[in-house]
Amino acid sequence: MSIKENILRVREAVETVKAKKGLTQKVALCAATKTRSLEEIKEALRGGVDIVGENRIQEAREKYPFISEANRHFIGHLQKNKIKYTFDLFSCIQSVDSIELLRALDLAAVKRDREMDLFIEVNIAGEESKYGFPPDRAEEIMEEAAECERVRITGLMTMLPLTDNEILLHRKAAEAYRLYETFRYWNNGKNIAVDWLSMGMSQDFLIAVEEGSNLIRIGTALFGERGI
Repeated sequence: MSIKENILRVREAVETVKAKKGLTQKVALCAATKTRSLEEIKEALRGGVDIVGENRIQEAREKYPFISEANRHFIGHLQKNKIKYTFDLFSCIQSVDSIELLRALDLAAVKRDREMDLFIEVNIAGEESKYGFPPDRAEEIMEEAAECERVRITGLMTMLPLTDNEILLHRKAAEAYRLYETFRYWNNGKNIAVDWLSMGMSQDFLIAVEEGSNLIRIGTALFGERGI
Protein backbone atom coordinates (compact mmCIF):
# COMPACT_ATOMS: atom_id res chain seq x y z
CA MET A 1 0.00 0.00 0.00
CA SER A 2 1.10 3.57 -0.60
CA ILE A 3 1.91 5.98 2.21
CA LYS A 4 -1.27 7.90 1.42
CA GLU A 5 -3.32 4.71 1.66
CA ASN A 6 -1.66 3.85 4.97
CA ILE A 7 -2.50 7.30 6.33
CA LEU A 8 -6.14 6.81 5.37
CA ARG A 9 -6.15 3.37 6.98
CA VAL A 10 -4.74 4.74 10.25
CA ARG A 11 -7.25 7.59 10.31
CA GLU A 12 -10.14 5.21 9.58
CA ALA A 13 -9.02 2.90 12.40
CA VAL A 14 -8.90 5.86 14.78
CA GLU A 15 -12.40 6.99 13.81
CA THR A 16 -13.73 3.44 14.18
CA VAL A 17 -12.41 3.20 17.75
CA LYS A 18 -13.78 6.64 18.60
CA ALA A 19 -17.22 5.76 17.26
CA LYS A 20 -17.25 2.42 19.09
CA LYS A 21 -16.30 4.04 22.41
CA GLY A 22 -18.28 7.25 22.01
CA LEU A 23 -15.16 9.43 21.98
CA THR A 24 -15.11 12.94 20.55
CA GLN A 25 -11.50 14.13 20.68
CA LYS A 26 -9.85 15.15 17.41
CA VAL A 27 -6.68 13.08 16.99
CA ALA A 28 -3.67 14.67 15.28
CA LEU A 29 -1.37 12.42 13.26
CA CYS A 30 2.38 12.91 13.61
CA ALA A 31 4.51 11.06 11.05
CA ALA A 32 7.61 9.68 12.81
CA THR A 33 10.24 10.14 10.12
CA LYS A 34 13.49 8.78 11.57
CA THR A 35 15.60 7.33 8.69
CA ARG A 36 12.87 8.14 6.16
CA SER A 37 13.76 9.79 2.88
CA LEU A 38 12.76 13.31 1.94
CA GLU A 39 10.45 11.94 -0.75
CA GLU A 40 8.71 9.67 1.76
CA ILE A 41 8.18 12.65 4.06
CA LYS A 42 6.80 14.75 1.21
CA GLU A 43 4.43 11.93 0.28
CA ALA A 44 3.22 11.79 3.88
CA LEU A 45 2.59 15.54 3.83
CA ARG A 46 0.68 15.22 0.58
CA GLY A 47 -1.29 12.42 2.22
CA GLY A 48 -2.43 14.76 4.96
CA VAL A 49 -0.39 14.12 8.10
CA ASP A 50 -0.70 16.97 10.59
CA ILE A 51 2.85 16.96 11.97
CA VAL A 52 6.28 15.73 10.92
CA GLY A 53 8.21 14.34 13.89
CA GLU A 54 11.97 13.77 13.86
CA ASN A 55 14.17 11.95 16.38
CA ARG A 56 17.54 13.17 15.19
CA ILE A 57 18.77 16.74 14.86
CA GLN A 58 21.17 15.93 12.03
CA GLU A 59 18.44 14.33 9.93
CA ALA A 60 16.22 17.35 10.50
CA ARG A 61 19.01 19.70 9.42
CA GLU A 62 19.40 17.75 6.20
CA LYS A 63 15.72 17.36 5.30
CA TYR A 64 13.71 20.16 6.87
CA PRO A 65 14.92 23.04 4.66
CA PHE A 66 12.96 21.30 1.89
CA ILE A 67 9.70 21.06 3.86
CA SER A 68 9.60 24.46 5.51
CA GLU A 69 5.80 24.57 5.24
CA ALA A 70 5.34 21.54 7.53
CA ASN A 71 4.50 21.64 11.23
CA ARG A 72 7.73 20.10 12.57
CA HIS A 73 8.18 18.59 16.03
CA PHE A 74 11.21 17.05 17.69
CA ILE A 75 10.24 13.72 19.27
CA GLY A 76 13.61 12.17 20.21
CA HIS A 77 15.99 12.55 23.12
CA LEU A 78 17.46 16.07 22.97
CA GLN A 79 21.02 16.68 24.10
CA LYS A 80 21.66 20.14 25.51
CA ASN A 81 24.49 20.79 23.06
CA LYS A 82 21.97 20.46 20.19
CA ILE A 83 19.52 23.04 21.55
CA LYS A 84 21.06 25.74 19.36
CA TYR A 85 19.66 24.04 16.25
CA THR A 86 16.11 23.54 17.45
CA PHE A 87 14.71 27.06 17.11
CA ASP A 88 15.12 27.16 13.34
CA LEU A 89 14.03 23.56 12.81
CA PHE A 90 11.03 22.94 15.05
CA SER A 91 7.86 24.56 16.34
CA CYS A 92 7.70 22.17 19.28
CA ILE A 93 9.96 19.92 21.36
CA GLN A 94 7.87 16.97 22.58
CA SER A 95 10.59 15.35 24.68
CA VAL A 96 11.54 17.59 27.61
CA ASP A 97 12.70 14.95 30.07
CA SER A 98 14.64 16.89 32.73
CA ILE A 99 14.50 20.16 34.62
CA GLU A 100 18.00 20.92 33.33
CA LEU A 101 16.80 20.63 29.73
CA LEU A 102 13.74 22.77 30.47
CA ARG A 103 15.90 25.52 31.94
CA ALA A 104 18.40 25.32 29.09
CA LEU A 105 15.66 25.64 26.48
CA ASP A 106 14.14 28.62 28.26
CA LEU A 107 17.52 30.32 28.54
CA ALA A 108 18.19 29.73 24.85
CA ALA A 109 14.78 31.16 23.98
CA VAL A 110 15.45 34.28 26.05
CA LYS A 111 18.84 34.79 24.40
CA ARG A 112 17.30 34.48 20.95
CA ASP A 113 14.17 36.48 21.82
CA ARG A 114 12.16 33.51 20.56
CA GLU A 115 9.39 31.31 21.90
CA MET A 116 9.05 27.54 21.77
CA ASP A 117 6.27 25.11 22.59
CA LEU A 118 7.31 22.18 24.76
CA PHE A 119 5.77 18.90 25.86
CA ILE A 120 6.83 17.31 29.13
CA GLU A 121 7.95 13.71 28.60
CA VAL A 122 6.77 11.30 31.28
CA ASN A 123 8.04 7.74 31.69
CA ILE A 124 4.63 6.21 32.32
CA ALA A 125 6.00 2.72 31.66
CA GLY A 126 8.53 3.05 34.48
CA GLU A 127 11.18 1.42 32.31
CA GLU A 128 14.86 2.29 32.72
CA SER A 129 15.34 2.17 28.94
CA LYS A 130 12.90 5.05 28.44
CA TYR A 131 13.44 8.75 29.05
CA GLY A 132 11.06 11.01 30.93
CA PHE A 133 10.01 12.18 34.35
CA PRO A 134 8.49 9.64 36.72
CA PRO A 135 4.79 10.44 37.15
CA ASP A 136 5.22 11.36 40.81
CA ARG A 137 7.44 14.33 39.82
CA ALA A 138 4.73 15.98 37.73
CA GLU A 139 4.03 18.73 40.24
CA GLU A 140 7.73 19.53 40.53
CA ILE A 141 8.22 19.98 36.79
CA MET A 142 5.10 22.12 36.41
CA GLU A 143 6.18 24.39 39.24
CA GLU A 144 9.50 24.83 37.48
CA ALA A 145 7.82 25.42 34.13
CA ALA A 146 5.63 28.16 35.58
CA GLU A 147 8.80 30.17 36.28
CA CYS A 148 10.04 30.01 32.68
CA GLU A 149 10.06 33.17 30.58
CA ARG A 150 9.90 32.23 26.90
CA VAL A 151 8.87 28.59 26.59
CA ARG A 152 5.28 27.35 26.72
CA ILE A 153 4.19 23.98 28.07
CA THR A 154 1.48 22.79 25.70
CA GLY A 155 1.43 19.02 26.11
CA LEU A 156 2.48 15.78 27.70
CA MET A 157 4.31 13.06 25.79
CA THR A 158 4.79 9.44 26.77
CA MET A 159 5.60 5.98 25.44
CA LEU A 160 3.59 2.97 26.52
CA PRO A 161 5.34 -0.27 27.53
CA LEU A 162 6.54 -2.49 24.70
CA THR A 163 4.28 -5.45 25.42
CA ASP A 164 1.43 -7.50 23.99
CA ASN A 165 -0.38 -7.35 27.33
CA GLU A 166 -3.39 -5.22 26.43
CA ILE A 167 -4.59 -5.02 30.03
CA LEU A 168 -1.27 -3.45 31.04
CA LEU A 169 -1.31 -1.12 28.02
CA HIS A 170 -4.80 0.11 28.86
CA ARG A 171 -3.83 0.62 32.50
CA LYS A 172 -0.71 2.62 31.65
CA ALA A 173 -2.52 4.66 28.99
CA ALA A 174 -5.26 5.47 31.50
CA GLU A 175 -2.60 6.55 34.02
CA ALA A 176 -1.12 8.86 31.40
CA TYR A 177 -4.53 10.37 30.69
CA ARG A 178 -5.13 11.06 34.38
CA LEU A 179 -1.74 12.76 34.56
CA TYR A 180 -2.61 14.80 31.46
CA GLU A 181 -5.80 15.95 33.19
CA THR A 182 -3.70 16.96 36.21
CA PHE A 183 -1.35 18.94 33.96
CA ARG A 184 -4.32 20.74 32.44
CA TYR A 185 -5.26 22.11 35.86
CA TRP A 186 -1.93 23.94 35.87
CA ASN A 187 -2.96 26.11 32.92
CA ASN A 188 -2.07 29.62 34.04
CA GLY A 189 -2.98 31.88 31.13
CA LYS A 190 0.71 32.69 30.73
CA ASN A 191 3.02 29.92 29.61
CA ILE A 192 1.22 26.72 30.60
CA ALA A 193 -1.68 25.59 28.43
CA VAL A 194 -1.62 21.81 28.24
CA ASP A 195 -3.84 20.79 25.32
CA TRP A 196 -2.03 17.75 23.93
CA LEU A 197 -1.54 14.19 25.09
CA SER A 198 1.01 12.71 22.69
CA MET A 199 0.65 8.97 23.22
CA GLY A 200 0.44 6.02 20.86
CA MET A 201 2.75 4.56 18.22
CA SER A 202 2.27 2.04 15.42
CA GLN A 203 1.90 -0.92 17.77
CA ASP A 204 -0.45 0.64 20.32
CA PHE A 205 -2.10 3.79 18.94
CA LEU A 206 -5.65 2.43 19.04
CA ILE A 207 -5.37 1.64 22.75
CA ALA A 208 -3.87 5.10 23.30
CA VAL A 209 -6.75 6.80 21.48
CA GLU A 210 -9.30 4.71 23.37
CA GLU A 211 -7.80 5.99 26.63
CA GLY A 212 -7.81 9.65 25.56
CA SER A 213 -4.76 10.42 23.42
CA ASN A 214 -5.24 13.26 20.95
CA LEU A 215 -1.86 13.04 19.18
CA ILE A 216 -0.34 9.82 17.86
CA ARG A 217 3.22 9.36 16.54
CA ILE A 218 3.22 6.83 13.72
CA GLY A 219 6.17 5.52 11.71
CA THR A 220 6.00 1.89 10.60
CA ALA A 221 2.23 1.86 10.05
CA LEU A 222 2.67 4.72 7.55
CA PHE A 223 6.01 3.99 5.91
CA GLY A 224 6.52 0.25 6.41
CA GLU A 225 9.43 -1.43 8.13
CA ARG A 226 12.73 0.44 7.97
CA GLY A 227 15.05 -0.74 5.24
CA ILE A 228 12.28 -2.11 3.05
